[in-house]
Amino acid sequence: GLSAGGIFGIVASKVKPGMVYIGTRGNGVNVYDPQKQTFEKITYKVEEDMFGGSARAIAEEEDGSLWLGT
Repeated sequence: GLSAGGIFGIVASKVKPGMVYIGTRGNGVNVYDPQKQTFEKITYKVEEDMFGGSARAIAEEEDGSLWLGT
């Protein structure tokens, strides 16, 4: 399941069809793979995390890179 109970944002990938990115409250971003029916936590590094690991917004670039708003 998800690495946290609260969800801030959900984005369906246009680069990786079927994959869904989920911004959580306090535990970063998870990606859901419908083929495997699994959730995986994405690890990322920030300079200064003022919001305790929350990912409040997600945007995907054309190359598959993710922008995260904390």
